[in-house]
Amino acid sequence: MGNYVNPPDRTKEQWLQENALQVVAVDFKYTENKGVIGLCLVDNGWMTACAVCDSESEHEMWRNLNDGRPKRLFLAPIEKVSEVMGDWWVNEYAATYTKRE
Repeated sequence: MGNYVNPPDRTKEQWLQENALQVVAVDFKYTENKGVIGLCLVDNGWMTACAVCDSESEHEMWRNLNDGRPKRLFLAPIEKVSEVMGDWWVNEYAATYTKRE
């Protein structure tokens, strides 16, 4: 099912506007070890979801814009994503994206 950004104090859309850069699909590349992470805001009709692309397979799945749901792709600093994801995610995933090459 994956991991999702759910800011406690604002909407996902507001959080993305303040903390992420919207990109086109061609620029939405897997960014392990670069200090940024891909996010996908998907409109499911009755709600939006902001998926965290914290693996190569999640990244490729969300990059597919042809599944019938409106999607917007973003890149965000791992530090900002970590602030809203909580300690469990930071311990499990964030280290992969912040280690130096």
